[in-house]
Amino acid sequence: MTLNNIAQTSLSIQSSSVYEYSLTVVNPENNDTQDLNAAFRSIPTSTDWQQWLDGWTDTGYELHSQPQLLQIF
Repeated sequence: MTLNNIAQTSLSIQSSSVYEYSLTVVNPENNDTQDLNAAFRSIPTSTDWQQWLDGWTDTGYELHSQPQLLQIF
């Protein structure tokens, strides 16, 4: 799954909002999956997602499911 795909959204930008997403990462070495939530102060770009996922990818995990927007608050 590419980060370009997960950064696209059709939502209008709202100031002072928090965008909360749900996603799953998997470690293919041991088939361990983790269901995660990510929050951003604006609609995340590919760079935002890359920075957020760096800690997981550094430990052998990779994105398993495209993030789904849960809520904007």
